[in-house]
Amino acid sequence: MKEILALFLVAITSLAYSQDTLVPEWIRLESSSIATGNAEAWCVETNSSGDVFWGVNQDSPGLFEFMDAYSFRLDPNGNTIWADTSITGQWAQQSYVLAATDTIIYLAGRTCSSANLDDCDALVFAVDASLGDTLWSFTWDGGTGYEEIDGLVPKNDGIYITGWTKTPTDEIDITLMKLQYNGNLLWQNQWGSGLPRDDRQDGHIVVDDSMIYLCGVYDSSPGLAFEGLSLLAKFDRSNGNFVDTTLFGRQDPWTNAEDALGMSSDGTYLYLTGYTTSAMNDWDLFAAKYDKNLNQIWYTVWGGLVEADVARSIQPSYDGSIFIAGTTRSYGNGEEEAVLIKLDQTGNPMWFKTWGAANDDHVLDLHLDSNLIYISGKTNSYHPSAKWEAFLMKLNMDSLAGNNVMMESIRVPFYPNPSAGLFVASITEVPDAVSIHNSLGQKLPVAWEYSNSQIEIDMSSFSYGIYSIRITIGATILHSRLIKN
Repeated sequence: MKEILALFLVAITSLAYSQDTLVPEWIRLESSSIATGNAEAWCVETNSSGDVFWGVNQDSPGLFEFMDAYSFRLDPNGNTIWADTSITGQWAQQSYVLAATDTIIYLAGRTCSSANLDDCDALVFAVDASLGDTLWSFTWDGGTGYEEIDGLVPKNDGIYITGWTKTPTDEIDITLMKLQYNGNLLWQNQWGSGLPRDDRQDGHIVVDDSMIYLCGVYDSSPGLAFEGLSLLAKFDRSNGNFVDTTLFGRQDPWTNAEDALGMSSDGTYLYLTGYTTSAMNDWDLFAAKYDKNLNQIWYTVWGGLVEADVARSIQPSYDGSIFIAGTTRSYGNGEEEAVLIKLDQTGNPMWFKTWGAANDDHVLDLHLDSNLIYISGKTNSYHPSAKWEAFLMKLNMDSLAGNNVMMESIRVPFYPNPSAGLFVASITEVPDAVSIHNSLGQKLPVAWEYSNSQIEIDMSSFSYGIYSIRITIGATILHSRLIKN
């Protein structure tokens, strides 16, 4: 294990940033051809000419209407050059990661032979970049249950892939493989804690001249991703053997969830993002910078007063800043909205902007191409029947300057807490506004009174549960979590 060099925590409990709305150059939506079907898009990348390659999974007509894996080539204006039903089947076929070259695009995910998840195997396939024809596909079955691929990097000596595999003792381990460019397997390796727990690789990976770097979750409760720690690990590129790891986050029974869901590199440093438990039932997204010896350079937490904020993609920009794309329940107009956050070189948030409407809008991937930003995911805010649709948006980085207004934010103690109804806190000024959200992020009406430098919140009519309160006084935000018993 490596020691942490430095820790810089810039949490929403210290600073709250003014929000703005993303205004894309264009947005592309793809729906299932089935009226009751769903679609999603986990991966996007561009080539040297600026064309966009996009992996989309859609429910398809058939006996059971499971998802098929599609791939698209779009011009820089979002128009279709070709669309290909790359991998189809009676059961689910899904892509989760994509890597593009000028001649071939590679996608990876899972292929299932029944509705039982233990019958899902690792999948990699290659598509001709010019015509959209599927050139070959590779599947791998560990023999004892579920597999999927989440990391893929083509290099000059082959294709490196990583993901999960279920072991004979029912835990999930990390799997690493190397393929030839015709899809033949060169080697396979796996690694885990050795306990009947889950160790998963999530999101993009980084491969340099000698090492494979991956992130995910370590030692989490089976199937639930609770109680584990965020993981950063490196493996020998020549054979997939384990070299070193570092773990970070909280590890409390049943009250925490930690996962490093995405990573990238500027060639020298590693950048990670995911989610962390800042307090009980309060998930915030994090960003972290590490050197390749797995020493932590900085660590930033971002979130609001409502669970949960999470990110899957992080990318360093050409100007040294860092962009994170994720999903927030703390800000925006709907239940869950897409959010783009810009950090400076030391990990301090500069601004954030949201996108979405009345329902849920989830970011699944982010890609930077010079000053252009592509965000891919799924939304059910725009479908007439509120079904999930795949979305892709293009943004120009130069038009995204934030207003950078910061408000002081302070956590204030209430008493008694827990309480059967009345909560009291000492504050020095009359509030401008008071709002309360439940654990689903829904804003609820609440009665309150202020006198003698105290605010009293009456939650007698509320159901048992955990609530977030936000009190605005000028440029100051007071916040806390209230437990109604």
